[in-house]
Formats: sequence, structure tokens, C-alpha cells
Amino acid sequence: MGGLVATALARKVSKPVQRQIGGLIRLLLLNYPQLTRRGEHTGAVTYFTTDDTHVPVTFQVTADRHFLSNVQGSAATEPVTLESHRDLVAAMQTEVGPTTTITEVLPHPRLARLVCLWAGKRRWKTPRRICKAKLRIRAEAKGTAIAATRQGRWAEMSKDAAAGITALAWKRIRRVVGLNPWGEQILLRIKLQAVSLFNPVTAGLGCPHADCVRLDRIDLHHVFWGCPAATELRASLINRWKSAGVKRTDFEEAIFSLTLQGTPTGIARATGRIVAELPADQIEELGDAIEKATASCWSIGAA
Repeated sequence: MGGLVATALARKVSKPVQRQIGGLIRLLLLNYPQLTRRGEHTGAVTYFTTDDTHVPVTFQVTADRHFLSNVQGSAATEPVTLESHRDLVAAMQTEVGPTTTITEVLPHPRLARLVCLWAGKRRWKTPRRICKAKLRIRAEAKGTAIAATRQGRWAEMSKDAAAGITALAWKRIRRVVGLNPWGEQILLRIKLQAVSLFNPVTAGLGCPHADCVRLDRIDLHHVFWGCPAATELRASLINRWKSAGVKRTDFEEAIFSLTLQGTPTGIARATGRIVAELPADQIEELGDAIEKATASCWSIGAA
């Protein structure tokens, strides 16, 4: 420590704590070299006792670390050389006598170079929210790095799928009507490449569709896009949308981002022409059926 004396205000200080205190002091000295120089100070010592009737006595620490009592009195005592905060506490207790107990002596700048921050008789304390925020910094940085790495896997599989997955924010997942918490977690795990494709039967990565049972290299993009079963199901959906008037080519990005546009106007026009040609009783029955279907959808939260 270069001749500096570090004082820990604790009854028991273990070796690990001593090393941590030493590292903290070195860090402070590197960032605040002015701590190594003695600043201007009156030398007065601040202390507290348990005796309400105690008359405060003036004590002082000189620039050369000598302890003086009754500085403003007529009878000055012989100066005592101080080496640490503990010596100051012992000298103070000796001066006030055995009938008065000193509860605390504030660290003196000419001994410790540092001073505690006090507001009245209450020590300054950092709010817990600030400490928790500091502790979250490393965890959040680690989580962000892992998420970025997993997003890169989607880019290696397909740029269009990666663009859609990137646009699929957690807020967007939460707004999917009828999706329970389990479904929300599944979508988030798919986005973050956190879904396991391990097949315990074959002891390898496998696709859940039977047509891909002999394939070895399987990833999430294959399961949701390249698999024959997924391709057939998707083609049926896309063909119906195209026949209804949807004109777009970026279906892969739209599907992975869950941003496929709403019902095309062509469907409404075609339905309107068909309904206009129906008899009145059939139109009424159709309206009742639609109302029942809508009520059923709302009852399960999937409208």
C-alpha cells in the first residue's frame, strides 16, 4: 500500500475481506490520487457517546498526526502520536474517562484520508434499487449476447426467416389473442433457438414429421419451413390466400414474424355476391350460424 494504513471499522475482518478492501483502496488511489495528499482541515475530531450528560471535549489531530485534547482550554496535555484510527479511538476513550463510553469516532481525514457521508445522525445509504440495477447489468449483457448469437443461427439458415424472427418482438407475442402462457413461451423459445429437437429414440436431432425420420441434420428452419409436411400445409394456406387476392412474395418473412395481413377485400366481395343470391331464410340461418361461431370463439379466447 506504499506506507498507507487502511482501517476497517469492523470487529472481525477475514483474510478474503482484507484482500477485497486492499483491492478497493488501490482502485480508489488509482482513480483519485489526491487522496495521497493531506488536504486542509481544522483537525477537529467528531465523536458520539452514550452519556447524555457528557460535556463535549475538544480534540484535535495535528498535521503531523499528533493527538491533542483540551485545545481551547488552558491546560494542554502532552501530544500523543497516532498511527491509525484505532489509536485515535483509544486516545479518545482515555481522555473522556472510564465513566463515559464512546460509541463511535468518525474517521479523521489526517489518518484515514476518507470521511463517512452523514446527514445529521443518519449515515447515507444507497437504495436497494440502485444495487439491484448494478447487479442486473452483467446478467442483461450476458442475455443480450446469447440472444444475438442465437439470432445469428436463424440468419445462417435463412435470411427471410431471420428477418421475420427479428421483427417478432415479445410485445407482439403477448398480443396474440387466445395464446396462453405456454404458447407464448413456445414462440419465444422458437425465436431464441431454445427448443430442443433431440430424439431420445434415435439419440440424435429429429424432425417430428414421419417423412423426415431418416434425415440426420435437422434444425428449426427445416421443421417449420423445409419439411415436406410443413411445405404441404403452408402451400394449402398460401394458395387460399392468393386466390382471395393477397399479392405478396415475402411469405416466409411474414409467417415467421406473424404479420400476415388481414382478410383480403376480395373475400368480402365474393362472399357478398354469394349471400346476395341466397333466399332470406338461408341468409338468416347463415347469420345465426356466424353469431354462434363468433360466440364460441370468444368463449375460448381465440377470436
